[in-house]
Amino acid sequence: MCKAPVLGNVKTRLASSVGHEAALQAYTMLLRYIVENVGESTCDVVICLDGDTSSIPWYAGAIIPQRGDDLGERLIHAVTDIGKFNRCLIVGSDAPFVDAEVVGAALECLAAVDVVLGPALDGGYYLIGISNLHRSLFYRINWSTEYVLLQTIERCTELSLRVQLLEPMSDIDTLGDIMALEAPSPRHSTIVSRLRAVTMLMLLVLCLPNAVHADGGWIRAAGELFGKVSVQTLSTKSAYDLNGVKSVTPAYSLMSVGLYAEYGVVPDLMVILNAPLFRQSSAEGVGTVGGIGDIAVDVRYGIVGGEYPVSVGLGIELPTGNEAAAIATLPTGDGELNMWINAGVSHSFWPTEAFVSADAGYNVRGLAVSEYTRQFDNGQFTNQYRVSLKGGYKLFDALWATVAIYRFATAGTAKAGRFTFNGLGEGVEYNAWDAGFSYEIAPVILSLNVSSAFTVPRAIYGGVNAFIGLGVRL
Repeated sequence: MCKAPVLGNVKTRLASSVGHEAALQAYTMLLRYIVENVGESTCDVVICLDGDTSSIPWYAGAIIPQRGDDLGERLIHAVTDIGKFNRCLIVGSDAPFVDAEVVGAALECLAAVDVVLGPALDGGYYLIGISNLHRSLFYRINWSTEYVLLQTIERCTELSLRVQLLEPMSDIDTLGDIMALEAPSPRHSTIVSRLRAVTMLMLLVLCLPNAVHADGGWIRAAGELFGKVSVQTLSTKSAYDLNGVKSVTPAYSLMSVGLYAEYGVVPDLMVILNAPLFRQSSAEGVGTVGGIGDIAVDVRYGIVGGEYPVSVGLGIELPTGNEAAAIATLPTGDGELNMWINAGVSHSFWPTEAFVSADAGYNVRGLAVSEYTRQFDNGQFTNQYRVSLKGGYKLFDALWATVAIYRFATAGTAKAGRFTFNGLGEGVEYNAWDAGFSYEIAPVILSLNVSSAFTVPRAIYGGVNAFIGLGVRL
């Protein structure tokens, strides 16, 4: 008895943890494995399918459709539709260790009793065997509950049927079932590993918090979209020059509204957009300037999967900001085209819900494309690099806590006289920490982060940045 392997229609409880794509892969894997193993017995094997028979082209044996409104009716119709039999065993597609040996033990039991049941650990049964159809066995059963086995035994007692129980066995409904699965013999160890692998790979993508700036090695699944709008605020009177010398300035504030998005184009390839939609700077005694910032587009490719996924990428930062603002001391961009080379690696500590990611990038900077910026040493800039290390831990339910440290610096010696302003242009350098929380009310993700330098920065205002984000995953 099984459902057609159709995306979104199988293993829905498992899908709530790892997504429908991984759930479908796990279901298809289970179905084929059970059919192949049961097929090694002396029985005639018939698949009673709920759905389109073309969905399992790999099976060349007999297939009949399921009929009936509930599982009880479907079981009764399945037994009648297969025709005459000496002994009949009904198994589902949830228990991976049902094989020819289990089938043989059940058939042997049926030589001495009327009904044989294979108890599942969740209170149901993974197998029922009969020599004659007793319809009442399938009446008044609360299907898909922990009472199924007990109520079926009660029906046997009411009908004066002799019943024999096989060894209890695990079935697969949830992610917890897969993680707790233990192979009863070496021959079944492969299916356990494969089930864990297919669900873990997708879990790393779906269930870990969505890191800003594509930290680490994880890549979005094909067709998956994550988008986030965040608001950043900073208020300070501390500024640092190219040499890290601090000065007290008139009150300065920054407010930025950013759009960040990741989209899985094809397997192992995603596109990333990081767009400062509005960047507003205000300085006491000077004024306020607002406008779009420099937009960045990045392509990331997953080159290694498994427990330590690795990705590499190439990004372009476009000079869409206004480096020559009406108040020239408050620009929203640097007038330069940047090219970033990126790489990252990640690791999950599952079943402990925690992770760690490392990321690195190198900015190959060319001449500025802006006539305004070229006034400053012909628009030249020194190359940059950035490295980060981030960790996260699930505190409870859907609440994650994350901590990260970053280094952003010039790859060489910064030169005075070049264009620079508050993190834009020449000589920017800082070592910073970031701490935050994210909470998911699917599909929405709420986040709050604070960040600040922990050593003397250069070419940037100092202070504590606060970020509030609203994300969605589709």
